[in-house]
Amino acid sequence: PEDESRAVAADEDKRRRNTAASARFRVKKKLKEQALEQTAREMTVKAEALEKRVHELETETRWLKSLITERDPNVLGSVQCPCHHPEGLEPSSKRPRT
Repeated sequence: PEDESRAVAADEDKRRRNTAASARFRVKKKLKEQALEQTAREMTVKAEALEKRVHELETETRWLKSLITERDPNVLGSVQCPCHHPEGLEPSSKRPRT
């Protein structure tokens, strides 16, 4: 009878420890999942910003190439780079009249 009650107590203790360990595991897993989701959101924002920057650089490259191919010295003073100008002007759209 006494051995039996010790065995029951040991089983109950084991069950309580296992339940507590399971709860700790679930909390840890949830925190890890939340951290991964946050990282995914941050990476998405960063990727979008980088895509925007690529687009700006491509626009600037096209603009610079058009300046080179036009070989017009007056164009530098009359047109702003489209990536830094709100209207996104094309190099040939605003030339001073001579």
